[in-house]
Amino acid sequence: MEDLLTQNNIDTDRAVSIVESFLFTFSEPVDIFELISVFKNNDIKADKKYIKNIIEILKKKYSQADSGLEIIHMEDKYQLVAKRDNFKYLEKVISPKKKKNLTQSAIETLTIIAYNQPTTKAFVEKIKGVKCDTTIAKLLEAGLIEECGRLDKIGRPIIYKTTEVFLKHLNISSIKELPDIENMKKEDVEQD
Repeated sequence: MEDLLTQNNIDTDRAVSIVESFLFTFSEPVDIFELISVFKNNDIKADKKYIKNIIEILKKKYSQADSGLEIIHMEDKYQLVAKRDNFKYLEKVISPKKKKNLTQSAIETLTIIAYNQPTTKAFVEKIKGVKCDTTIAKLLEAGLIEECGRLDKIGRPIIYKTTEVFLKHLNISSIKELPDIENMKKEDVEQD
């Protein structure tokens, strides 16, 4: 199959414009397959590789100093957002929701879920040695974790995993970018 970007410069320019408009329209991250579906039944052919190339063109465009936007990537989703460098200017005008800090218990619970996902409340409680119903409820409310199914065991316990909100807060695009626990343990031992 020929490289779709070489189809026609007019098609590529139009596709860049369409993807940019689509990302601008939605404030939430957009799945790459949603972007592909925009082109179905139209005159521009698009597949996953083509859309990723269009995203790269847009990222390059937004990397210019005079652009106030950037595209962030989380798993297989993309979002058009204001550049992080401009936050200090924007926060003076926009009053964000009052942020609540996480308790030590919530941070521990979130860490256990992040490194062992998908996992159950029982698994988290076994590691922590205490009940964590309230903590899990608060993490769900904050959008940092979500239910992702049920375990096929007696009682069918809920399985939890982290969300895109979690990835955004850590400024990472995938849980694979989390620090390696084994390396952190070795560093702690060496420092003692």
